[in-house]
Amino acid sequence: MTRSGASLRDRVDAAISALGRTHPRVIPLRVELAEGLIVHGLPEEGLAMLGALVAECAAELGPHHETTLVLANNHAMKLAELGRPEGLSRLEALVPAARELWGPLDRRTVLLRSNVAAATGMAGRFGEAIAQLEALLAEPALDDDVVATLRTNLASWCSRIES
Repeated sequence: MTRSGASLRDRVDAAISALGRTHPRVIPLRVELAEGLIVHGLPEEGLAMLGALVAECAAELGPHHETTLVLANNHAMKLAELGRPEGLSRLEALVPAARELWGPLDRRTVLLRSNVAAATGMAGRFGEAIAQLEALLAEPALDDDVVATLRTNLASWCSRIES
């Protein structure tokens, strides 16, 4: 771990001691540390940290709390990005809770469903990813930013089929 990584770990430890493991000011530091570990070649340690954070938030805040769902989404996407099949299944499992918490057409729910499509594509199932994104784009009343994101993602998966 680099010197800056070590100092971040020290800051995380100090913040946890002062505020607790799931305090709103501690969570971003823990995520930053975990993602830094993944980027710097320690994916197992980083994934374990993210998984522990999700579990702690689920225990303290509830499994369907907004913070827990966002962190679980981030953890599942990291798994998918690293080629782990459980990333996709975890994302799929989050969709019903997101629909219940935010509603089916809320930006956060739609972007979570877009992440399911991305993880599907990362698993090599490009056609399914495209179909999922097309279904999302057919939903009424999506905001322009979400539509732009979905179209960009759709174009990316379509280009992979063509090449």
